[in-house]
Amino acid sequence: MIEGIVLLLVGVVLLLRNFGFLPSDIWGHVWRLWPLLVVAWGFEILLGRRGAKLATVLLMVIILAAAGYFFWAPVRHSEWGQGARVEHSELLQGLTEARVEIDLSAGVLNLGPLPDGSPSFYRMVNYGLEPRIFFAGREPGHAGLGQLVISSTHGRRRVTLGTSLIDRWELELSRGLPLSLDITSAAGRGEIDLRHLDVYELDLMLNASHSSLYLPARDGISRVRVTANAANAEIVIPHDVAARIFVSSQASSVRVDGAWSRTGQVYTSPNFDTSPQKIEIRIDANASRVHVRAAGVTP
Repeated sequence: MIEGIVLLLVGVVLLLRNFGFLPSDIWGHVWRLWPLLVVAWGFEILLGRRGAKLATVLLMVIILAAAGYFFWAPVRHSEWGQGARVEHSELLQGLTEARVEIDLSAGVLNLGPLPDGSPSFYRMVNYGLEPRIFFAGREPGHAGLGQLVISSTHGRRRVTLGTSLIDRWELELSRGLPLSLDITSAAGRGEIDLRHLDVYELDLMLNASHSSLYLPARDGISRVRVTANAANAEIVIPHDVAARIFVSSQASSVRVDGAWSRTGQVYTSPNFDTSPQKIEIRIDANASRVHVRAAGVTP
């Protein structure tokens, strides 16, 4: 009985830690409670079955106490007048191209364009757990090339009263800057709107996520790869943009709506070779549901 509950507790802690709800140093805090395990074991030995039931109740109290410590303590010790909204930004200042890498989990990501004429390269507002942000640009020998890396942290969640435990990130990027995007979302959801961005390359990985992706409309060719693992994705192609879609699926449902010529698992717009705006899309779906449609086509 005790062994099973201990394994259950360890599994729950590992799951919450991996998704960022508990800090990476969680075991150092949990270890302080180890004497209670000895007490529970003692009850089981002394009282037999009745002791086993009491030990079970005691271990459940441990779980609730640990959860209360990590989710209530940050609220109790936070400054009452301070909100959970944090903003980051960086000016263009001569950038002519940029690569953006995003790796976020267990939250909501909304990505779109900055207003016309904005002097910024990016603007990000986050609610909840603050991500790690690294920016490099205008380095000697790499004039005009910028790099932005945004990733989840696994420190203790900082919560204030009136906010949600679900992290949310609102990211806006410069409209006129050529961009290469590499986005990973795990156990998250959101909307990635590239319709007014100059994205020439996108690598999107969805792991147990739910996302809507609106592809760019730009002159030339954009290359997109979507990898969906136990995910749900809707991909919308702009009107008048030609596309060629390569599909590879395992135990998945991939639905492609529109007027396409089809050869095996390759779908091609009739005007793909002559269109000034085109997209190549590669979809790798594993135990997922993916729906591709043209803008204006009813889902």
